[in-house]
Amino acid sequence: MTFSIFSQDFKKAPILLVLWLLGPLIVVGCDRGTHAHGPQGEHLASTPSPSASSHSEEEPLARTEFSKRLENFFEFDALKPGEASQFLIHLTDLKTGKPVKDGKVVLHVRGSNGMEIQSTEAKVGKVTGIYVAQLKIKESGTYGIDFTVKNDILDETMSLKNFEVSANPAPASEEEPAQAGPTVAFLMEQQWLIDMTLAEAVQNDFAQPISSTGRVVPAANSHAIVSSPVPGKITGRNLPRVGQEVALDQTLVVVQEFSTVGEEAQVRAALAQVKAAQIQTEAQLKSQNATLRNQNAQSLVENARLASEKRELAGAVDVSRTEFEHARHEVERAREVYKIEAISEKELHVFEEGYQKAKATLNANLARQKALGKARAVPQAALLSESVSGVGVNSPGGTLTLTAPLSGTLTKVHKALGEHVDSGEAIVEVTHLDPVWLESPVFEADLGKLSQGMKATFSVLSFPDREFQGTLLNIGSVIDEKTRAATVLFRVDNPDRALRLGMQADIRLDGRETVSATLIPKDALLDRDGKKIVYVLLSGEEFQRRQVTVGQDLGNRVAVTSGLKPGERVVSQGAYQLFLQETDPADAGVHSHET
Repeated sequence: MTFSIFSQDFKKAPILLVLWLLGPLIVVGCDRGTHAHGPQGEHLASTPSPSASSHSEEEPLARTEFSKRLENFFEFDALKPGEASQFLIHLTDLKTGKPVKDGKVVLHVRGSNGMEIQSTEAKVGKVTGIYVAQLKIKESGTYGIDFTVKNDILDETMSLKNFEVSANPAPASEEEPAQAGPTVAFLMEQQWLIDMTLAEAVQNDFAQPISSTGRVVPAANSHAIVSSPVPGKITGRNLPRVGQEVALDQTLVVVQEFSTVGEEAQVRAALAQVKAAQIQTEAQLKSQNATLRNQNAQSLVENARLASEKRELAGAVDVSRTEFEHARHEVERAREVYKIEAISEKELHVFEEGYQKAKATLNANLARQKALGKARAVPQAALLSESVSGVGVNSPGGTLTLTAPLSGTLTKVHKALGEHVDSGEAIVEVTHLDPVWLESPVFEADLGKLSQGMKATFSVLSFPDREFQGTLLNIGSVIDEKTRAATVLFRVDNPDRALRLGMQADIRLDGRETVSATLIPKDALLDRDGKKIVYVLLSGEEFQRRQVTVGQDLGNRVAVTSGLKPGERVVSQGAYQLFLQETDPADAGVHSHET
């Protein structure tokens, strides 16, 4: 495939134009450590001035290290005992691809025992993202350096080891990658200009996906066809338009019914029958009300008798209670008199008999009062309405209003105002688009890998950069004899109505089997002459083009089966600009990082 500035990266054309205009100033070649630096970290021309450092004859060293948030590419002079070494530190925010600005960068030197022996704060360079520090270590040995970086956003520490301080340092080793390929030099300033980002190739286990193609269909009970039960003509002011949102029971269509002479006669006969039935019903209601009135009169008499008995019994209770208290008082007095032999035993018996008689009378009246208290008044029966509302019979030739059977979106309009419509003929269609269903064929061999409730990830042509998710609802019970596949349904939430009915979808299901592979972002891949390539970071400003073999597509990631090792970092954003740099490099003249 031939790449062009007007192809897939058309949106980045302004950035490419800036790179082209700056070509004479920022060149490709920054051979590792062969350029000189000014006192504020700026890269000087390729020919050093007489005032250049005494280390200019030796090749500087370079390292690229990473933390979770930072890329630290730094170049430094070979470390010799008692001699100053300049560190040129390039810091990039891995999350944004932008240079780290306004940072406080401190280098903490640690001995072999881990104790800090000195620290130096780096100065801010002339170019944003570049920091300059001077280190002078007195004695030979192997040291560690902690780089601490702090600003309003970052608080990172990189603890690095194996810094050799020697009077005769060994030359930097050049390790060729296992799969050598063309390299491209790209200055940090160029990377920052296009917000280049890197991604680590990660060895990971993932579910072996099942791929399929499906289409978006209405969910069950969410699609309705509105038709007229009678023939007629569509009338009214207007019909709803396709795409309009409608509510439940909202008026959609008004139909002017057609009628014939026979139909009119049938309606008149039906009306007569209804009227006769109405008269008969009203007569029956009047008869029932007469019976209810008689029952209510009897209940009034019974309620009056009950109330009178309660009043009489209440009086009898009061009298018997008074007589009982008097008899009790008398018998108690008689017993006292009997003790002093003032009355005979016979006379005492007379008083006791009177007491017992009064007590029995009181108890009998109280029992009757309690029993009578449980009796309740007979309620009055409510009378029935003696009039019957008329039963409506639509006369042929009237209008019929058709309403929405559900809330949703009007997806089809089959008729126009003034058109004739037959009985049962579709006029409009209403569909509720949230949720929708995704219908997909899955081959017989893969059905055993599915389980209820599993997730499906899919994309549609209208939104190629967006992934949707659905939940497995049903696995079809019938295998198509020709395709050897069953229809599988997924439920998909569609709150923004992005999915339309009939859309084709590329579906990926995570099966039960897991495999291990090296995963990278799909954005890191480029097509070149039908082959897949990536750009791998060798050092902070040097990249290598690799041809890779791609395996399973995992949405925004892809599995690489060869050409890349776990832990290597590939360019995910800016790979196309590197391709342009490789195919049409800038003129290798002045070499400067200044912008």
